[in-house]
Amino acid sequence: MTFLHNNPLFFHLYVLLLSSLPLINSTSISPQTQAESLIKWKDGFSSYSVVSPPSILNSWSHANLNHLCNWTAVACTKIGKISKIDRSNMEISGTLTFFNFYLPPNLIHFNLNGNNFRGPIPSAIGNLSRLTTLDLGNNFLDQSYNEYFGQIPDNIGLISGLQHINLSKHNLSMNLLEGKIPSSIGQLRELQYLDLTDNSNSLVHSELGLCTNLTHLSLSSNKLIGKLPLSLFNLNDLVGLGLAHNLFTGPILPALVSNWTEVVFLQLQSNSFSGTIQPEIRLLTKLKYLSLDSNEFSGELPDEMRDLFWLSAFNLSRNHLTGDIPWTLGKLTKFQLLDLSNNHLKEVMPWSLVKLTQLQQLDLFANNLTGEIPWSLRLTGLVYLDLSSNSLSGAIPLELHMLTRIEIFNASRNHLSGEIPSTLADMFTLSSYDFSYNNLTGPFPTCGIFREAPKSAFVGNYGLWSHAECKSSSTNSKSNNNYSKSANKNMVSVVRNLIN
Repeated sequence: MTFLHNNPLFFHLYVLLLSSLPLINSTSISPQTQAESLIKWKDGFSSYSVVSPPSILNSWSHANLNHLCNWTAVACTKIGKISKIDRSNMEISGTLTFFNFYLPPNLIHFNLNGNNFRGPIPSAIGNLSRLTTLDLGNNFLDQSYNEYFGQIPDNIGLISGLQHINLSKHNLSMNLLEGKIPSSIGQLRELQYLDLTDNSNSLVHSELGLCTNLTHLSLSSNKLIGKLPLSLFNLNDLVGLGLAHNLFTGPILPALVSNWTEVVFLQLQSNSFSGTIQPEIRLLTKLKYLSLDSNEFSGELPDEMRDLFWLSAFNLSRNHLTGDIPWTLGKLTKFQLLDLSNNHLKEVMPWSLVKLTQLQQLDLFANNLTGEIPWSLRLTGLVYLDLSSNSLSGAIPLELHMLTRIEIFNASRNHLSGEIPSTLADMFTLSSYDFSYNNLTGPFPTCGIFREAPKSAFVGNYGLWSHAECKSSSTNSKSNNNYSKSANKNMVSVVRNLIN
């Protein structure tokens, strides 16, 4: 096949020849022959499983040879030939070795998602010339999973009508599909959905840019290296792009970003992308989820981000950003998650952030922020607030108690002064807090939520008095608020996963 790929004319002649084979043979393949082939495939399942094939496949039997179109997981054309096989989520163990790829020439839908299929993907899969959907992936988090190894066969490029390919492994483990993503994939001009998540592929061919109908492309969690091919510029219909957890390097070129104007989900986290965030990002006006964390980005956040009106989750943590937080971020009122932690941002915390009334998680940990915590903090939907390891000063705002849904608050390792407001004792949704290593003074809080406070939450504040008398009027009301705390206890984990 290497010779064919290096000689495009011969490749196209080869495609034409193979595509004509089903036209020659399909009329001679009887439904009974197809049924016998599927039974042979089913009989091979038990060799790879500790249990027999599930009872749901009992209809796949010699007694039903003449009723193929009534079999479970099978659909037929009007003339009784197989057009669809959907064995998804059936807890089947087996391989593709015994599947006869020559006998269902009218097959357009092949779905084995969520099973225990293992082994290589045979190159004979290229004979399914009318296939539009190929789903060999997995979306389970239990013990049912497919595990393929070897390379993605070059012959997949022969299935010119393919629109949907899923070879992913959204699981705690991964497939072992390795090597280069075949350049023949560029022949799939009808392809709209390609998911190769959780494999071991190492190189993206520029030919992928020929699949100009792609709307969803996920290559996350592979071993992809190098710079992004400039040919991806052609993918101007992309809605979702996932390249996270790879080994990509270099800048995100403006020429790429400026043509991805339909993108809603953009996940580039956990790579080694570098350079600055380009002003052209303002062109992604439909963007809702943007994850750039754990890279090598530097420079300042561009003011042009103010045009990303629909952005609801933005994670830029663990980079090398400098400068201040643009006040224009306060215009992005759809924000639910904003994570700028572990950077080198400086200057004061912008007061414009108080306008983000839908914000649920705000993480500014480990920057160089100065000034006071904005007193008019009206972020009443906030669940998680981390301002630790900065250089914030002034008092803890009395208005903090207005954050009625807050569960986690960390203001440790700053230069905060004054007393801890007594009203915080009544914040019964607050399950985790840390005021350590500041310049706080006054009585050590012992009322309400602070009644059993860990000492580590206040250590390093040498001006605090110990054993202060509890004067809170609502000390005994904690039991009445247990429901509120229970109802919100899962919120933070949900918010954290918005773009991860």
